[in-house]
Amino acid sequence: MKWERLHQHDFDSKSFFLIFITFSGLILLITMYFHGPIPETSSYFHKTLFLSVFILICVLGIYAAIFPSACARLLKFQKIVERKSSNSNAVKFKGHHPDCGKFEHHTFLIKGKQYCPGCLGLLTGAFISITGTLLYYFYSLNWGYGEISFYLGVVLVVLALFSIIFIGMGKKLKFILNMVLVLGSFLMMLGVGVKGNILMEIYFLILISFWIFTRTRVSETHHEKVCQDCLNENNCIYD
Repeated sequence: MKWERLHQHDFDSKSFFLIFITFSGLILLITMYFHGPIPETSSYFHKTLFLSVFILICVLGIYAAIFPSACARLLKFQKIVERKSSNSNAVKFKGHHPDCGKFEHHTFLIKGKQYCPGCLGLLTGAFISITGTLLYYFYSLNWGYGEISFYLGVVLVVLALFSIIFIGMGKKLKFILNMVLVLGSFLMMLGVGVKGNILMEIYFLILISFWIFTRTRVSETHHEKVCQDCLNENNCIYD
């Protein structure tokens, strides 16, 4: 388990936009958290709705991790591969990775089946986060612990996002960092929930969506680069 060289991504305008929103949005959230007022009253309906939406996001993430092929068809990369390989049927997908042999370092082999370490990390993190959210709902937290949870979550999210976006990593690190991204979001959610500011909660949930889009787009860009660097030009499926 070790760090590799920096990615040489050729990010497009969409990727740059998502990366900008991801980190600038996180800075804005920290500012809102530090300066935002704490409501004098808070209802269980408000708390239930906020936690329910967060759990829903985790459930959708679990579905995407368990059935990556269904979600991958929404990505431009999969559409390109399927279109270019439709005549020869030379390339198929295992999950959301082509089976051309160039993506073996992107997958785990467990009992003869291939699994994406990133998806497994998201899946593990989502299950833990849902369990933690239910415990928080029934047992709650006081303000002091919520503040600690928020800033610890910020550190984990920044570490995970920066590494996933800009740094190459092995399979184990990819699994760990994707799990850390979800767990960091969960810890931030606890802090935001304790704060009880409705506008901040809505903004936080929207920001999580941008983090998901950013991670997905960066992964797609990296897959495209693998195809661009492929030496088997005669059977190349990407241009």
